[in-house]
Amino acid sequence: MQIIESILVATTAFALASAAGESSVRVNTTLSGLDINRLGETSLVSFANGSIWIGGIKSEVYSEPFLAQSGQGRLVFTSYHSVPTGWQLVYIYPNETTPVGLTVPHGGAIPQGASSSGFAFDDEGLLKYNGANKFFGCQTAVESKLQTYEIYWIGDSEPNGVSCIGPLYLEQDDGCSTIG
Repeated sequence: MQIIESILVATTAFALASAAGESSVRVNTTLSGLDINRLGETSLVSFANGSIWIGGIKSEVYSEPFLAQSGQGRLVFTSYHSVPTGWQLVYIYPNETTPVGLTVPHGGAIPQGASSSGFAFDDEGLLKYNGANKFFGCQTAVESKLQTYEIYWIGDSEPNGVSCIGPLYLEQDDGCSTIG
């Protein structure tokens, strides 16, 4: 049964990744109550080191814009550094506090206890998981120097060892610009 479920997830993700409609995701600094200067003067969400981030990490050579496609309750991402079929699914642990995760490229296997379905941009264009917004930006002292926050899902209490801001209002960009 697990193999069949993985094949169905992979087929759905591949269909989404193959379709047009990729767009950048940014944090709405006004709704989130953030000073743009705290984010390295950018509101774009970036992909780096297997996770998604906001802030100054966008200037690092190993980061890239987080361009996602959404549909059927899933978010799909394909890195510039991967082949076109190297899509990854976004997932969270709904009842835990962890960084937002991405599957390995080419794979739809979701870790046990995690969920990759239930994501959608609402009528205002804001990202929700099953209608809830528990996306926070969390940083260590090292990430603070980069003016960077890793995006977490706060499913229970705030994590130890990091400071968090939020909730973050993540929105689908209108596609007019991927710079900023």
